[in-house]
Amino acid sequence: MKILLENWKKYLNEEKDLSSLDSWEHEDAKSYAEELIEEYGDPDAVTDNMVLWEDNRISEFTKVYVLDESIAHDSPAPHRDFVYSTMEIKVPEDLMEAVAKASESIIVDQLKNEVTARCGDIIANAITLGFVQKLVDGKIKPEDSEKEYKKYILEKMIPDWFKEIK
Repeated sequence: MKILLENWKKYLNEEKDLSSLDSWEHEDAKSYAEELIEEYGDPDAVTDNMVLWEDNRISEFTKVYVLDESIAHDSPAPHRDFVYSTMEIKVPEDLMEAVAKASESIIVDQLKNEVTARCGDIIANAITLGFVQKLVDGKIKPEDSEKEYKKYILEKMIPDWFKEIK
């Protein structure tokens, strides 16, 4: 009965097993997904184009997911984006412009009080979300957000809460 229920859940959620990674189009995203699986174990959900870890299984992130995509991004230096990390951060409306100017890879959901960073690894995502926390806490002036974000990324200013670096 347990197996039947598990299979039903997979069917309803369109979940796949990890072999779906074999059909991923973007090798960089696939490789990074496999790296996270090796480090943090099987994801909570797998689809044809996504792997997902939830409930703070990776650092302080409420969720981390890798999509089968590879988005060119040149700020602050050329790289590819495919991994997303989300945290609960309430961004006041008056800081939305400062967040938008800092990076196109910061996604704010004001209804859920969540911020998602999209980059090429969870370290850059942690730096990005740490930056947003400092901005919200008033430790970064809104008018300096673009300059400060670039500094955070290039100098790898990792937040204290991120312990995943070996």
